[in-house]
Amino acid sequence: MNNTKQGYGASGVLVGLGLLALVILAAFGGYAWYLRTWSFTKEVVVADPGPFYRMVVKLDYKGEPQVFDFVVACHVSRTFYQDNSSSYEPALVPAIYGHRMKDGKAVVIRPPVLCHGETNANKEVPAAFMPLVVVYENADTLEEGYAYMSDDAYASPLSDLKFGSTEVIVSNLEAFQVFMKDGVPNVVTRERYWSAQNDSIVKDKGFDLPSARYAKRCAFVSRWRLPERIRERARAHWPQNKPQFWYAQTWEKQAEIMLNVQNTNARDNEALWILPESGEGRSAHVGNFRHSDPNTGMARNKTPFKVSDYNPFNEKRDQPLNAYYPVWSEVRPSQWPRDKSKWPEFLSQMSKPVVRRIEMQDGKRRGFAACWTNPFLEIPEMRKFASKQGQTSVDGYVVTSWQGQEVQPYNGPSYLFERDEFALSFGDFDFGIPGGDVK
Repeated sequence: MNNTKQGYGASGVLVGLGLLALVILAAFGGYAWYLRTWSFTKEVVVADPGPFYRMVVKLDYKGEPQVFDFVVACHVSRTFYQDNSSSYEPALVPAIYGHRMKDGKAVVIRPPVLCHGETNANKEVPAAFMPLVVVYENADTLEEGYAYMSDDAYASPLSDLKFGSTEVIVSNLEAFQVFMKDGVPNVVTRERYWSAQNDSIVKDKGFDLPSARYAKRCAFVSRWRLPERIRERARAHWPQNKPQFWYAQTWEKQAEIMLNVQNTNARDNEALWILPESGEGRSAHVGNFRHSDPNTGMARNKTPFKVSDYNPFNEKRDQPLNAYYPVWSEVRPSQWPRDKSKWPEFLSQMSKPVVRRIEMQDGKRRGFAACWTNPFLEIPEMRKFASKQGQTSVDGYVVTSWQGQEVQPYNGPSYLFERDEFALSFGDFDFGIPGGDVK
């Protein structure tokens, strides 16, 4: 049976990363190549570069109009496996593109994967399409920033941006080459882009190990209002001291709150039917909330909505909008001494770090995600340390368990409850394209 594996499966990511140099060589050389590799892979085929598309994104940054006009090349490979299945892996160049702002920050855009000729003209990209944008605090390091996950972020009083429009236009190799040669330089250099990888990959690329690494990981919580039938169950498990935020004691107790254990039909499971944060409108299956997906657009009040891999956009205006909030961490590398020799002492003084610091600010941070460097790139033992001693906080409120002890969020249940009214679910994504590049 010939099953096609769409998207970025584990094997597809490994192949894309391991063969990146050859992908780029083939793409810019304008020819296809074929390679036989590991035992589970039968053949990898990388096509000529293309299709190409041009993006024109208009924003206001602190009141000043900004236009991001760039051409993207799709470098598409298809991997055939020994079991006769295959995977389709598009890799974009540039995978991310941005400009330096006057105040030293950087505004960086993550283009969607549009490798089947989707444009505004053929109506396969809706006029309402809004790409993922990150504002980095420092254009030189790209070490921390805020991702704009939905219209809520642009409407926030803390926003640096106002969204204008996005136009996707069909393009070609000649236009791509002109852009790469004469276009506005990308604030994201190859050295900075690849700094997000571990030391061995950085060295293999011929780059010096950086003191600050590009933040491609963005973390958030989605906040939902619980319908009354689930609130009743939450009250039964709410700790006796009635904290504002709390975790269930165990996975089983979380399941007692969120799952209808008598019903094995997942589609009808009560846990999957929740209310939007505002409580207005009807309840919906979590999969039908308007999620943000870098490949198919950020959630809007009138949002593009992914329906399939090859028809990624469709207007669904009646689905509730996800409420996002950024999640920071005290173990992120920007908080460490730049001098690595001081790290052991620094770690010895960090007894109970806040590994999940949710930032809500009375709703002012609704719509954002927090982008920061993976803290486990250089200190693998940090994961074990954080899992045993890490805490969760919300705007300074430290989450505790039934016994008043700090909760271990990496070992414990996944939902954070707010009184008996809301559930917060953690998520993250990579701000980049597996196998992509910038130059």
